[in-house]
Amino acid sequence: MGEVAWSSGPRILLVEDGPPLQILLTRTLRDAGYRVHGVTSAEEALVWLEAEAGGVAVMVSDVGLPGMDGCTLARTVLTKWPTIRVLFITGYGLDDMRALCCPDRLPVLLKPFAPRELVERVARTLQAAPWHPVRWPERP
Repeated sequence: MGEVAWSSGPRILLVEDGPPLQILLTRTLRDAGYRVHGVTSAEEALVWLEAEAGGVAVMVSDVGLPGMDGCTLARTVLTKWPTIRVLFITGYGLDDMRALCCPDRLPVLLKPFAPRELVERVARTLQAAPWHPVRWPERP
């Protein structure tokens, strides 16, 4: 999706495999002053992060991604770049999310959500302290 050069706000990596939703979320975050780079898979996110040496403040990731899921992506990212904050977005229920993969301390925004909710959650995620060490639940 690329990045808007004129924005000087914190840098966000958006991982969302649905193109219409990715476009809407990217526009929402850019309008709020964030620099956003969008990718459609976990694998693409890791390649981009390697090229950028981390270089993002927050990774906003869908959980249900093709290939590597968002939970596995977050584990990988937080192991290599522990200062990146993670915000999950998902259509799964919160109880299902917590049981499947998500430590209680990582924020989750349930779909559907209003654009302002995304902006507010990203802002709160930026203000939070890093979540390390993160204890990941055992996968079923």
